[in-house]
Formats: sequence, structure tokens, C-alpha cells
Amino acid sequence: MVAAYNARAANQGLTPAEMYAHQGNICTRDDGDATAAAFASPEFSGFDVAAVGLGFHHFDDPALAARKLAARLKVGGVLVIIDFLPHGKPDPAHAAASTVTHHGFSEAQMRRIYDQAGVGNDFALEEVANVVFNTHTHTHAGSEHTHAHTGSEHTHTGSDHTHTHTGSEHSHPPGHEPEMRRTIFIARGVKA
Repeated sequence: MVAAYNARAANQGLTPAEMYAHQGNICTRDDGDATAAAFASPEFSGFDVAAVGLGFHHFDDPALAARKLAARLKVGGVLVIIDFLPHGKPDPAHAAASTVTHHGFSEAQMRRIYDQAGVGNDFALEEVANVVFNTHTHTHAGSEHTHAHTGSEHTHTGSDHTHTHTGSEHSHPPGHEPEMRRTIFIARGVKA
């Protein structure tokens, strides 16, 4: 994915100084680690902004990730994180379930993470959207068919019928996991 990104930038006539992605892991606990050493040069520090978009819940140690990103900001730099407020665990059968290590963050948790990372000045967190993942629509013999979940009840609606099942006993074909509702927040803080 990084190679494709860099190829697209080059195809647009952009130089590496203008747009270039690097791949690595700055979230190691050992600063002598080879992957951390690859990002030790000055070009990887002194940033105005560092951001994580809907990926913070995948970090094994989000507080460590925030500290490592904050360390790369210049004084007055801003750490921005977009992620989910607390929510229930996804269905273990969901394709991404094994990659999610945290099930959202409260404002208090995020404030603590920002403070401990040294980017708690002017901290703010705002809810920006409610989203639903895994909605799906089927077409059967030319008619639309929708499928929705609310708690333990789910409803199927077609052009000529609607039926509802109550209870947790139902299954979904592969690729048709239950809906997941999430509230997205954006948090920001400034490095002292």
C-alpha cells in the first residue's frame, strides 16, 4: 500500500519532499529497535501535526503510541486522534474483530492519554458523527431487500414483505455480519 501511494505521488509529478510515505513501527518500547532506529533522523521530528484516523483502537498500547507521536511534534504541535467512543465488542466472527484491541475511548481516557503524552494543553474532544457499519441491501428477483438489526431484533424488508425475528438465534451468510453502530470523536491537544 505504501509503495502504491508513493507511485501515485510520483505519477502526479510530486517529489518525495512534497509527498512520500514511509512504513515502520515507531511504537516499540525499545528505542534501540531497528524499526525505531530507521525513524531516528531529524526529518521524522519537529512536526506541526501528528494524526491517527480511526486506527487508535488497533494499537496494543494507545498511551505508548500517543507518547511516541507526541515526541515527534515540535513545541506547540498538535496531536489529533479520530476514533470511537466506548462501545460493545464486535461479533468475534466479524472480519476485523481480531485486529481490534480496544473498544472505544471515553473523554476521560483520552484526556489522561493526552496529559501523560505531554500534549494535554488546550485538550478538546468532540463527538462528530454516528455511523453504522455492515448495513447491506440485497436484490432478490428484481426487488430491493434490506436487512437491519436493533438489539436482539432484526428485520427484513422487501417490496412485497416484511418480517422480523426477535431473539439472538439467527445467522448471517459470510460477508453479512450484523450492523455495528459507533460514535466517532475527534480529539486534539497541544504539546507544551
